Amino acid sequence: MEQKQKILTVSIAAYNVEPYLRKTLDSCCIPSIMDGIEVLIVNDGSKDGTSAIGHEYEAKWPGTFRVIDKENGGYGSTVNTAMAQAKGKYFRLLDGDDWFDQEGLEKLVTFLAECEADCVLSGRLEVDAEGQTKHTDNEWFRMYAEKLNGQSRSPGELTPFIYGMWEVAYRTEMLRAHPFTLPEHMLYTDRLYVVYPIPWIRRYAFVNYDVYCYRVGHEGQSVSVENRIRHLPEIIGGFDDLVKYYGETAERAPEANREFMKARISQYYNNVIRSLFLLPASKKAQGQIREIEARMKEISLELYTYCGENNRFIGYCRKYGYAVYWLRKTRKAENWK
Repeated sequence: MEQKQKILTVSIAAYNVEPYLRKTLDSCCIPSIMDGIEVLIVNDGSKDGTSAIGHEYEAKWPGTFRVIDKENGGYGSTVNTAMAQAKGKYFRLLDGDDWFDQEGLEKLVTFLAECEADCVLSGRLEVDAEGQTKHTDNEWFRMYAEKLNGQSRSPGELTPFIYGMWEVAYRTEMLRAHPFTLPEHMLYTDRLYVVYPIPWIRRYAFVNYDVYCYRVGHEGQSVSVENRIRHLPEIIGGFDDLVKYYGETAERAPEANREFMKARISQYYNNVIRSLFLLPASKKAQGQIREIEARMKEISLELYTYCGENNRFIGYCRKYGYAVYWLRKTRKAENWK
């Protein structure tokens, strides 16, 4: 008997997540949809019991869970591995220390079974250490979730908006038709993941409920100030990759898709500059900003101009040559050398 195609592939990046993984996997155990999903637990060289827990679920529900044990390669490598082996009609990510809202996931899988859009957007909940939940307020949800619930639109019918990896499900055949490889041993590759498919998206679909549950406030998160400073080279490297990608694909992408790309890259650029501003004032740090600006301007004057005109913070900094901030900071700095 021919096996029916899975509706959704869930890629779980799992590195040393033993304390969290059972909650993550349990959130996928919904009897009504388990035949329609495959959950790829990509064990990225964990040193704890992550792999053993994954194999336990695989043994109990072999038609739903599958463990892929691999050497450590970083977050991007787990996504690359899962995309290559995905069998679902749609593909989405779940971090090994986060989980799904079961009601939301059940509704989403039911919707995806009939959907043909290239990118489907669903909401996100933030959950703090005390278990308090809060819906993530974002632009696309306010503009379209209620108005267009269950509907799809072309990029040209929409005002460009920003979204994250927690909110997207991509049509797998689109990813196959326009493959990409994320960098390995590098943080923040989820930002590349949401931009690389944009040139090829012809329909966005929206649902007005939360699916992803994002754990906030625990020690060691990559978005913390300490980690942003520690991993500045990776933040800058990821941005450079996006600028190069824009230069390579912009002419082939419809104008509306380019606007979506520019909006997301501009937001990332804001993050890059603000991360550099976390450093003690120095000529070296100021020089890094000038180098980044020069590289972007050389690759795409269009993108460079957009980042200044559509990002108030960047526009203000450029207008005054970053002088106001740096002059203020250097009054107390001893390392302005």
